[in-house]
Amino acid sequence: MIRGLIGPKAIVMTGGAIALALGPPGRALAQHGRPPMVYVVDSISAKGPLVLPGEAESEGLDINNLGEVVGWSAQSSGPKHAFKRSLLGSTIDLGAAYPLDTTVANGINDNSEVVGYRRVGISLQRAFYWSSSEGFVIMSHVNPPGVIAARDYVAKAINNQGRIVGWALADQVGYENDAITWWHHDADPAIVYTAPAGFSNWVNDISDSSWFAGVEYDVATNHYAGYRFRAGTLEYPPDPTPELRLDEVFAVNEAGTVVGSTYYPSVGASRAVRWRRSGNPLILGVLPGGAGTQAFDINESEFVVGYDYRGGNAVQVERAFLFHYDFGMIELPPPAWEGSPVVAKCRANAVNDRKENGLVQATGYCARNGMKHAVRWDIFVSEHPAP
Repeated sequence: MIRGLIGPKAIVMTGGAIALALGPPGRALAQHGRPPMVYVVDSISAKGPLVLPGEAESEGLDINNLGEVVGWSAQSSGPKHAFKRSLLGSTIDLGAAYPLDTTVANGINDNSEVVGYRRVGISLQRAFYWSSSEGFVIMSHVNPPGVIAARDYVAKAINNQGRIVGWALADQVGYENDAITWWHHDADPAIVYTAPAGFSNWVNDISDSSWFAGVEYDVATNHYAGYRFRAGTLEYPPDPTPELRLDEVFAVNEAGTVVGSTYYPSVGASRAVRWRRSGNPLILGVLPGGAGTQAFDINESEFVVGYDYRGGNAVQVERAFLFHYDFGMIELPPPAWEGSPVVAKCRANAVNDRKENGLVQATGYCARNGMKHAVRWDIFVSEHPAP
């Protein structure tokens, strides 16, 4: 079903933060004698400092439960550099050992282990692993059985057991990706599962309970199908639309719930979707005035982040969002950059788990003067009895 959006009851501007009191659209179930409880967002603050010296652009791609953010930063000329930024603001340039190559950090776990890729020259890509004890390590790119003529390897995510997922890209024309996993950073890659003939596939995320989330692509028909995979079992979440199958899955939590998007060709826009392991898909909707949405991450309490977009006057406006069934979809605001023009684009790429003090954090980017800058959102969420 399509969940109705609930607007804020009160909004108080406090510097660069927005304080919100949002009414719940539905009741939570009572557990162990507790009254039904719902989540309420109390405040949101956005932080967007420069990540590395001389930065012109940057983006946060993942955040762990320690509040550490990873992604990339680039100067006005030169390649991207992978970074890891701590909760208190100190930053490590993970790409400093390869200053002339592009490095991008895609994922980080709660052990502060980072994975991503290094691009050598124009196109050759190699997966990397980084930790404080071992430094920057290029991972094995030995072709696993079933992968033919692979050249590029990308690491996308790492779980707390150190298992890594990503893909291998064949040295051929077209989408010739193979979903792969490394059991640990010094192991050879292995095929996750063999896609049907004529299909390409890749993995976007892995949970600690070894749920995989990814996408299959039919080269002949140009159709996408999101999947989840675990212990040899491949599942395709049901398509929520009657139109052509154009579904993508980007993230999975420990319960096997996945999020992504489904595309409606008839209206030329996508909708963010949450798929639990049973029941109907939940279409998350759009922000007021929005045309489409995509969901990029989900945490253990089913807080979802992504972005909403709309076009107009040849300029696409993008707004980062936070979603939960209790309060619907709300905008994550840009930082209060002094003297800057209107921010036209923000995206939230990742979210961590809610802490005992109610803190939930997300990362992504907002554009200032047309250039991306990494942002971390600090969101305080409390529980209240359902009305």
